Parts: sequence; structure tokens; C-alpha cells
Amino acid sequence: MGQLIPYPMERKDIHIILRRYVDGTCTDEERAWVEHGYNQLDAGKESPLSADDLNNDIEAIRQRLHHRTIRKQQPWVHIAAAVLLLTVGGGLIAYMSHSAGKKPAAASVETLIDDVLPGGNRAVLRLADGRLIELSSEQNELVIGANQVAYGDGNIITAHQNRRDQLSAKPQMLLLTTPNGGQYQVTLPDGTKVWLNAASSLRYPTAFVGPSREVELEGEAYFDVAHDTERAFKVLSRGQEIEVLGTEFNVSAYPDENSTYTTLVTGRVRLTASSARKSVMLSPQEQSIMTDGDVFKQHVDVAPFIAWKEGYFHFDNTSLADMMKMMVRWYDIDVVYEKHIPNDRFNGTMPRDVTLQTVLEFLRVSEIKHTLRGNQLVIK
Repeated sequence: MGQLIPYPMERKDIHIILRRYVDGTCTDEERAWVEHGYNQLDAGKESPLSADDLNNDIEAIRQRLHHRTIRKQQPWVHIAAAVLLLTVGGGLIAYMSHSAGKKPAAASVETLIDDVLPGGNRAVLRLADGRLIELSSEQNELVIGANQVAYGDGNIITAHQNRRDQLSAKPQMLLLTTPNGGQYQVTLPDGTKVWLNAASSLRYPTAFVGPSREVELEGEAYFDVAHDTERAFKVLSRGQEIEVLGTEFNVSAYPDENSTYTTLVTGRVRLTASSARKSVMLSPQEQSIMTDGDVFKQHVDVAPFIAWKEGYFHFDNTSLADMMKMMVRWYDIDVVYEKHIPNDRFNGTMPRDVTLQTVLEFLRVSEIKHTLRGNQLVIK
């Protein structure tokens, strides 16, 4: 698709575009511009359109917008919000489609708070002695050095001597934790880089000693492992062990998910399910899925599984329930379903740096009834 038409523009040009929209003769860019302007105006927000611009066309625009949100994919499936284009500062930020198993009802939206900001660089570092350090949101990376922990720009957070406990003879252990709405990066003592997603934690030593390099993960992280032919790198998470020499992969091991997913980008990985004593070898573009202690693998497109690291959400026939789990972790909200969970699915991408209002706008245009009170989103 082309770029959205910039604004402001001459009033006469706006009226011409509105008339073409009503007649169904406008371009894709013009249609996206009109629908964005209408949605912003309808939500009481700053809009390139005014009530005077719409005048007698407002009902015709509403009807055309409604009819455009419903098209048939199959005779038994209706598609709501076939294409939604939202803009921030006039730029394209989202392209998503939404499918439901029934014809959608009219939307009902009630927003009772100001917009919710997206997540950012938020994390807490727990030192070996139990002290907690809230990390700077102005930074995005930790570097674990031989004698200190510092930010990526070199500013020292705390010093350590890598002293070994006389009883355990082990290096000090650190714990990096991100809350809902948080993410952070860490460079480990061997040069391995780890990107930690929201609501996750990584436990690691101040120095790797012995025949292997071991870390423990809960939640989701992307690993770019420094190559070391002498010492394998191991990730322990939710009953599985991942062993590599040097590679890039993503692990999603959230405790509220039924399965743990390991997706290989480059290199080779051996994954072992602890309870089943079963191992699988992964090659690039393969993913292991561990459920109930059993593990199997499949070929995948890795892009959707590492999208969070690149700064966007990727939905691929994603259920509403799964999409809302992502929103909970990133926007630090609670989601409640008033009755049953709607059987809706979504496709497309959306940047992670947009505010919650963008998500609510998509739900509204998709005609999914919802109410936002405080930090609780109720799906009706």
C-alpha cells in the first residue's frame, strides 16, 4: 500500500475525497485517510476531519465503513474489520485483519481512563546478597563484566569481585526480572546476548566456570549465544534443557501457557524434555513444542516468533485469548471476559510502541464489545 495522504489540506480537497469515499471511487490511500479521520473524530480525539467536513455525509460514511468491515472469506465465515489502517503523525502503523465465526453485532465501547502507554525498558536486578536494583528506563542493556555490572554505555551499576563462596565454590548468581510492560537486554560474561521479553526472568552467574555455561529462564527471551567449542551453553526452562555451542534462538516458556516453544534461527540446538528423557535436534527454521512433558518439532517461519524482539506484534491466525495475553504482558493491564471468550482470530502486524488506544480502536472497528475501567479491560 502507498503512504497515507498528509494533512492538513484544502477544505475543498477534503470534500472531494469524502464524496469519492461515499461514491466508492476513492483510492486505497484516500479510503484509509477518511476512515482514520472518522474514527478519531468519533472517539473525541484530534482528527484531520471536522464535523463540518462530514456534514450530510456522516451517515453515508458510517454505513460504508460498516459494510466494509464485513466480507466473506468462506460461505460460513464472516470477516470483520478486513483492513484496518491506523496512523500516528500521518504514518502507517498497523495492518491487521480479524475473522469471527459469526456475523458481528454492533460495537459497544466505554473508555473511562486516559490512554495507556506501551511497555519499555523496565527491569529489576537482584544481586547475590538479595539487594534489588531498579534499572534505569533510559538504558536498555546490562553488561556483566569480570568485576562489575554496567549499563551498555559503560556506567557502572555495581562492582563485584567474582569472589567464590567458601562453601559452594560457585560464582555469585544474579537475577534479571522484567515486569508486565518491561523488556531489557543483557550481555553475559561470555559475550552471549540475551533479549528478555515482558514478565520474564533470567538467572545467570557473574562468571561461567566448569564444563558448561548454564542459565535459567522463565518467560520469553531471545539468545544470541557466543561460540565456544569447549563449553556448551545451556538454557533450563520449564522442564526442558536446551544445549548449544553458538547460535540464535527464541524460547517462550511462560508459566501461564500450556506449551513451551523453542524456535531456532541459526545454528543447531539439542533440546531435552526432562520428564520424558526425550531429545530432539533443531535445525534453522524449526521449532520444538513441549507439552505435558512430551516434545516434538515442526518447520516454521521464524518471523512471527521473534517479532517482539524486532519491536512489533505478529498475529498469525491468533486467537483473541492469545492476543490478549500479549496485551496483558506489554501494557500491564488485566483482561476479564464477561461470559465466554469470543471465538475471534487475527492476522497482521502492529508495532509495540503504540499506546493501548490503538488496540482498543482495532477492537472497536472489529466490533468486539469491550469496556476499559482503570487498568481492567472487560471483553463483553
